[in-house]
Amino acid sequence: MYLWLCCEGWVRFGPFAWLYLNSASGEIRDQELNLVASRQGEGWVVADGKHDEYPFGGAFIISRTKKHPHPDHGM
Repeated sequence: MYLWLCCEGWVRFGPFAWLYLNSASGEIRDQELNLVASRQGEGWVVADGKHDEYPFGGAFIISRTKKHPHPDHGM
């Protein structure tokens, strides 16, 4: 599965065997419980070394394929 977050456009992260969303802590973790994204205010932060500076919006999508399910839908 893939995690999609939106900044100026949608960015795909993955693939993952599964994703765990902990709404209490505001975290999304992968199958090995590695932190994938964390909630910061109204958005998400991803510390992957490539997207550290991007302020992702509050919405996210999880899909089973590499193709975005709604490519014309932005924030």
